[in-house]
Amino acid sequence: MKSKISEYLKKIINNRALSLTILLIIFLFLCFYYYGNFMEHQEYPTVTQDLFNYTVGETISFSITVEKTYPGGFYLYYGRYQGKNIYYKVNSSQEVDTGDKVYFLGIMEPANQIISTKMIIIKKWSYYSLILRSLVAFVILILIFNKYWYFNHEKREFRRRK
Repeated sequence: MKSKISEYLKKIINNRALSLTILLIIFLFLCFYYYGNFMEHQEYPTVTQDLFNYTVGETISFSITVEKTYPGGFYLYYGRYQGKNIYYKVNSSQEVDTGDKVYFLGIMEPANQIISTKMIIIKKWSYYSLILRSLVAFVILILIFNKYWYFNHEKREFRRRK
């Protein structure tokens, strides 16, 4: 009777392991597919998809760091393309500073101009304060962990302090 039960348990474990392996392969395939094709399935196209063949008046999404500002808007540096520096001129009433990260929807105009319709601005100092707060939280977590646990070098395991 015990041998039948142990055989049955082995079959269940093997079936579960096989099912888990198949599910992990499918999950990894979907992750790689999304990583390679997510830009094609966005609601609005991005500038990186089609640098110069956009339709004037088309709504695009954009996320980049502000390069320069001027009254009534700012410039975004896209990079170099065929030996030329590519700048986009954004007309916006919102105030931004050099170095801020900008996520927005905008309408493409001739001569690399964009009129923003919806914008999210992440200030440069906000990004640095987020990193600093994360480091402080990490140190606090290490101190709390060290208070309740210790590492046993002989057995190479963590033990709860008494």
